[in-house]
Amino acid sequence: MPHSSGGGSHSGGSSGGSFGGGSSHGSGHSSSRSHVYNTYHPGTHRYVYYSHGKPKYYYSNSKVDSPVAAIIFLGIMALIWLIATMPAIKTMCHIPHKLSLDYDTQIIIEDNIDVLSEREEIRLMSVFEDFQEKTGITPALITVDNTEWKDYYYNPSQYAYDLYVNRFEDERHWLFMYSTNMENPADVILTPYDEMSSHQDFDDWYWEGMQGNDTDRILDAQFTSQFNDVVQKQLMARTKYSISDAFINGLLTISPKIMKFSIPSGALLFILIFIGIPVGYFGGLAISLIGDVKKSKALRCPTDEEKPQEDSCEYCEGIYVHGIHESCPHCGAPIKKWTELNACPYCKKIGDKITVKSRYRNGTPSRRMYWIECGYCGTAQRHDDNSGFKTRERAIQAWNNAAVLKEG
Repeated sequence: MPHSSGGGSHSGGSSGGSFGGGSSHGSGHSSSRSHVYNTYHPGTHRYVYYSHGKPKYYYSNSKVDSPVAAIIFLGIMALIWLIATMPAIKTMCHIPHKLSLDYDTQIIIEDNIDVLSEREEIRLMSVFEDFQEKTGITPALITVDNTEWKDYYYNPSQYAYDLYVNRFEDERHWLFMYSTNMENPADVILTPYDEMSSHQDFDDWYWEGMQGNDTDRILDAQFTSQFNDVVQKQLMARTKYSISDAFINGLLTISPKIMKFSIPSGALLFILIFIGIPVGYFGGLAISLIGDVKKSKALRCPTDEEKPQEDSCEYCEGIYVHGIHESCPHCGAPIKKWTELNACPYCKKIGDKITVKSRYRNGTPSRRMYWIECGYCGTAQRHDDNSGFKTRERAIQAWNNAAVLKEG
């Protein structure tokens, strides 16, 4: 059924219409039933996984379980919430679609009280036709004397409703009713609408908009409010605007944007509170678990308290833990077996700071050179472009033999 899109009068402002239709932490945290730490705790084991070509360690009483199932569950929950709230989003957003013109689209401009000139009616007809072509909604304007409704209806909205249902069989019209007291007799019986306007010289006018239900997706509250404000203000400024000007300018104000998608500010707040926060919460939990995917693929290290020996792949130069892989965890290349490094022949220390280094000889990728460096005292094998070793094994053998050394 049709409903009011708003209206106004000389005695008060415009009124709105009624609408229908419409990662691991230092202190440790619980992850997949495993307690994960960054440092060694009694009873925990050291595990290693790889990220960006480097080993990452954590300590736990057991390897972290895969969080894939939890991530999928959180994703499904976020999707269900989004689907459940989508109808509300669709209702609040302005998503217009032009109405089909498969109904009686004759435009009615019926001036029963001679307040419109012929030229004004022609201009009104042109603007109404443009609006109809753009939206599929057919505007109509009917002017009447106040006596047509004041004796029979409590307000102009009730009268405009009857006008609509008696004139149109569809729900795709937008009817404007304009009413004024042409004779304004002194002995008229006052109604609540007359109490503020009983003086004979007072132009006691009213106007009302009545829209069909099928127009709601186009004529929503934000556009009818804009229209109502323009019409009311210009009818109040009768020395500057005529009656036709008010309705014409109201339509011209809303026409440029009425068929474009838009989100009212109130809808944006709703989306943020009722959709963005819950979906962000589920999504945030899922993202926080993504780091555990790599942790679930970790391997137990040979030692728990002492940092294990690290080595670099001679193909991709990725760093890996020595002794637990048969192939490079980064590129899959086979790992060559080599003898363990002896203590530094100068400082006599041994540990993970004694490492195998390599680089291209003279910048040529096909000619790689290797050497050993002690991070404790700075001792290193000679490794300029005319020295160094062609293979890792030779560099290690020379180190263990305490030969070809120099101060770093």
